[in-house]
Amino acid sequence: MSLENIPATDLDGFIESHLLPDTAFRRQVKEAIDTICSFLKERCFREGEGEVRVSKVVKCKEKLESSLPPQYALELLTVYAWERAGRQTDFITAQGFQTVLELVVNHRQLCIYWTQYYDISHPVIGPYLRRQLQKPRPVILDPADPTGNVGGGHQRGWVLLAREARAWMKYQCFRKGDGSPVGSWNIQA
Repeated sequence: MSLENIPATDLDGFIESHLLPDTAFRRQVKEAIDTICSFLKERCFREGEGEVRVSKVVKCKEKLESSLPPQYALELLTVYAWERAGRQTDFITAQGFQTVLELVVNHRQLCIYWTQYYDISHPVIGPYLRRQLQKPRPVILDPADPTGNVGGGHQRGWVLLAREARAWMKYQCFRKGDGSPVGSWNIQA
């Protein structure tokens, strides 16, 4: 079924059945995000008083908020890392989180796109997509809309976020019991 042949009254159904990820995939992503959040609460921010922990997060947010890359770009970066690592639901959270932080640190090499919902060989979309992929890094294309480079246009924010990511990777939660690094997933940006 082609989008050109869909009456406007059936557009919602087309989007739901052809453009949105299936329910199982959305559930897996939600479970992975919940695991990462639990890890952060239990391992990274458990030291000190509650107010101290909150003030660290608020201070970081205030410092970066004005120029941060969009949250959606970071969410797509997390999904990308998880997909490239094999979509496992049973993983070492510290490694997953460190992988995302490493991608942020290396934002100048990021060129991330999905082709599930658009085709690079399409006569109209293909040339446009290739132009998108030639843009300055980071390039993170919206999986459902190749016109949306959600990673671009925020260079200062990426630099600031990369600086914070380097600092976060020194936290004890990224160390094993013997003090050695937990490591990260072996993926390419």
